[in-house]
This record gives sequence, structure tokens and C-alpha cells, in this order.
Amino acid sequence: MSNELWRHSATELAELIRKKDVSSREVVESHLNRIEAVNPAVNAVTRVLADSALDAADQADASAASGPLHGVPFTIKENIDCVGSPTTHGVPAMADITLSRLAFITPGNLLGIPAVSVPMGVHDGLPLGVQVYADRWREDLCLAAAQLIEDEVGLICPIDPVT
Repeated sequence: MSNELWRHSATELAELIRKKDVSSREVVESHLNRIEAVNPAVNAVTRVLADSALDAADQADASAASGPLHGVPFTIKENIDCVGSPTTHGVPAMADITLSRLAFITPGNLLGIPAVSVPMGVHDGLPLGVQVYADRWREDLCLAAAQLIEDEVGLICPIDPVT
């Protein structure tokens, strides 16, 4: 069964892991094998973090469940900031750049706390923003706070990179 685990939904995988029918490592290995098999043709995953995924799976298997999707692997688009991995936005020249400025999001990432960044404006040509954190599994609070801020401040236009 473990070679077909990649076919299951996240909730199905979570249930299998919770009941210890499979390990998180088995699930990750199944997904990594599938990525290796089809990714050369589709190029959907531009950076495979196999070692860190397997390490995280081993940690999940060795610890008590910390939420409804405990031990379930996921991918992150390369335009989403993730500590330790480049945020390339599809630009090949940025493939090996890991921004140290992302350190401010480390506490949220390490604790699994939902966060959202909200642009607030521009001062002296530099963007200003606020980062909103909420309790675990309460993404709804982050999004509601972000909406309130955006409603008050208004939609901020992107900075023109030419000027």
C-alpha cells in the first residue's frame, strides 16, 4: 500500500498516520518517489527538499500528534517565504539566494503559528507592513485581522521597481 500513498487525500493520510496504519516517513517516501517519477515531465516541484521532509517525517513519527494534519507532507510554492529555502518567484537567478531577512518569521514557522503579512504603505521608497500572528489552527483570525487592516488602510499599490 505504501507505494500508492501519494494517491490519498490529506485527511485520509492524517487518519492513516493517526491510527498508525502507516508512518509519516512512509507517506513522505511515497510522495518523493512520485515526484521523482513524474516531475521531469511536468516540472511542478522546482526544489525538492527530500532530506528535510524525511527529517520532519521522522520527528512527526516520534512525537505526539500536534494537530489534525500531523505528519502529512505538503509543498510550498516558491513564491511563499519559507525559512531556509529561496523565495525565487520563478526567477532562476534567485535559485541559490536564501534571504536572512526572513528571520523575523522564524518563530511562527517553528511553532506552526499562522501568520499573514499586510502591506501598510511606503516611506522613503521602502515598503512598510505589519505581520499578524494568531493561535495555532486559527488562520481565520489572521485573515480577519488582515482584512480589518486592509479595510482601514486601503489597498496598497505595488512599488514601481523602475523608480
